[in-house]
Order: sequence, then structure tokens, then C-alpha cells
Amino acid sequence: NRTQLEDGWRYFRNKYYDKAHKIFYNLSRGQSKGLDAWNGLAWTYLRMGQLKKADEEFQSILHKHPRFIGALEGAREVEYEKMKKAAHAKNYFSIGKYTIAQNKFDELSKEFPRWPYAHAQLGYVNLQTNDYEKARSNFKKALELDPVNETAISGLEAVQKSTYPELYHAEQAYKKGDYKTSARAYSDYLDEIGEASPDSEIIRNAYNGLGWSLYYKKQYTMAI
Repeated sequence: NRTQLEDGWRYFRNKYYDKAHKIFYNLSRGQSKGLDAWNGLAWTYLRMGQLKKADEEFQSILHKHPRFIGALEGAREVEYEKMKKAAHAKNYFSIGKYTIAQNKFDELSKEFPRWPYAHAQLGYVNLQTNDYEKARSNFKKALELDPVNETAISGLEAVQKSTYPELYHAEQAYKKGDYKTSARAYSDYLDEIGEASPDSEIIRNAYNGLGWSLYYKKQYTMAI
């Protein structure tokens, strides 16, 4: 196996990617697959232009071996290549051609379903076309994949501001520690239109915000 592995990397270095792929593929299958061969397979996919397969293999390696330097470097290069593909969609978005941008980001999100960037950018296209439900869905998908994705977090706030401005201002007050204002805003919203909202998640969030606001005001009985 060591000799085969060395042959695989020699073919790789000399750009005989088909031959390298055959060796790495055979060595990296099964229960006893070697990490070096698995990494070689991922790099070979990348050099062959099979970006999706390279991405999947590098992510699978990192799931089991989070600090493996070869896969970390490969994942960074895959990310760079994906961003190059996304540049065209981003350009159409920047000049206001939202339909084309949406189609291209949609293609990217399907090609790379676990790429937070594509989902977050698709959410911003939806936001520009006032399709708030799709925007919210795409931002949430991005956050499922990357819980600290700042683009998606900002996007959800923008959706909230456009669709439920009262709750947006309540949440902003809560984040600033102004619990008196947030409690009043949440309460007013629920008294006036909260129960009539068709979105049960929005109602739950409003009650949750009200409860925590009251808690931090030390009105424990009302919070419960």
C-alpha cells in the first residue's frame, strides 16, 4: 500500500490525475482506508475540476480529523474556487439584476447544499425582491450550517425589521439591556396583533422576549 500511495502522489505531482485518482480511490475505500490516500483523492478531485466532490471529501475528512492540515488547506482552496464561481452572481446582484442573481445563487446552493454563503446571499436576493418568507428560510438555513454567520444574522434582522418592525425594535432594546422598553414593546405587540399573527414562531419569540425582559426587570412572577 505504501508503494501504491507513493505512486499515486507521484502521478499527482506530474498531473496524471486520472492515474492518481484510480490509485487514491482504491486505497481510500473500505473500512481500512488510509488518511493520506483519502486526502490524495480529495486533492485529485480538486485538480480535475470536480469541485463538488472535492468539497465533499475534504469536509468528510475534517469531520473525522478536524486538524488534518492537508484537508484544511484543501478546504481553503475549495472555498476560494467557490467564491470565484459566486462572483458572477454577486456582480449581477450589485447591478440590480436580481432574477439572474437569484438563479445563479440558487444553482450554487443546490450544487453546494452545505455552503452557508450561498444560502445567505440567496436570502439577500429574496430580501431585495420582498420575498420575506424565502429570505427568512435561506438565512435560517445558513445559520443551521454556521450558527455565527454574521451575514445571515444581519439578514434575519432585516427581515424582522421589514415584516415585524415593532418586534424588531423590541429586540434591539433587549439587546441593549433596555428591558423596560423591550418588555413594553413586546407586551404592546402581543396585546394588539400578536395573537392574530399567522406565524406561530413569531408569537413564540415575542412571548420569549417578553418573559426574559420581565425576568431581567426582576418581575419573576410575571415572567413565569
